[in-house]
Amino acid sequence: ADAWFLTKAGMRYHFVHEPKLSTPNSLVYTLREIREPNGNSLKLDYLNQDRDPATLDSITEIDSVGVPKRGFQLSYTNVFKEPRIITLRGFNHQGSPDLLGLEIRYSYDDFANLTNVVRVGTTPADTRNEIYRYTPGSDPYGHNMLEYIDANGSITSFEYGLPGVKGYYDLGM
Repeated sequence: ADAWFLTKAGMRYHFVHEPKLSTPNSLVYTLREIREPNGNSLKLDYLNQDRDPATLDSITEIDSVGVPKRGFQLSYTNVFKEPRIITLRGFNHQGSPDLLGLEIRYSYDDFANLTNVVRVGTTPADTRNEIYRYTPGSDPYGHNMLEYIDANGSITSFEYGLPGVKGYYDLGM
């Protein structure tokens, strides 16, 4: 079963029923294509690499006459019992096969918090590194982002008040 959703701007979203993710009480659809009014589209493939219909494996740009152009390939690993993206690689059907070497790597801690994003460069000087740090612990107050360090070394810090204090993110505890 397919479903197309159309916006006022003429964008079309194509969803396909995914039986492997559905239950008797709930039908699950995955987004397979996004098409703009001129006919150019993005094809989303969930079964290209790992055969897990719950993970998006590739995104490919398709021109208005159906010719594949370029895209992204995603690789996953299980972190804290859930699949997490560990690599995004570019590919190109028109020129440079690897989209000029595009490769982004993702790292996570034992609690599945994103800790590091590296855009691999052709030289060490071209490599871009971003770091994320979180509050410790596995309780509801753990996993809050404390610090983000961008690729230029600039630091953004986050502070949280004490539990129960007005303004603190309260989880009803």
